[in-house]
Amino acid sequence: MTRRRKKVAERRQDYVDANERVWPTFRPRLEAATNLAEAMALLADAVPEGRPGRAYFSNLGFFLMNRTVPSGSNAQERGLYLQLVRRMRDAGDLLPETCGLSEN
Repeated sequence: MTRRRKKVAERRQDYVDANERVWPTFRPRLEAATNLAEAMALLADAVPEGRPGRAYFSNLGFFLMNRTVPSGSNAQERGLYLQLVRRMRDAGDLLPETCGLSEN
């Protein structure tokens, strides 16, 4: 018996599902990063291009290089980037006036 070939929409959904399975391992590592060096170490562990979860690492790389939130990031990522900016500022990796945060 031959297996039915998945339709394009099914293959896309499989990729989305696989990508979402990576988030629970990526998120805590991003939350744990306290400075630029740790964020760069996380980025160094990026999965290869075309693999599930790569978008998270690409977004992180974009954020670290440009200090702006990538348009492809989700709401949770954006919140984590804001927290990371605060931690990097507290670690002395960013000057308060360059990161756009108030001194609260």
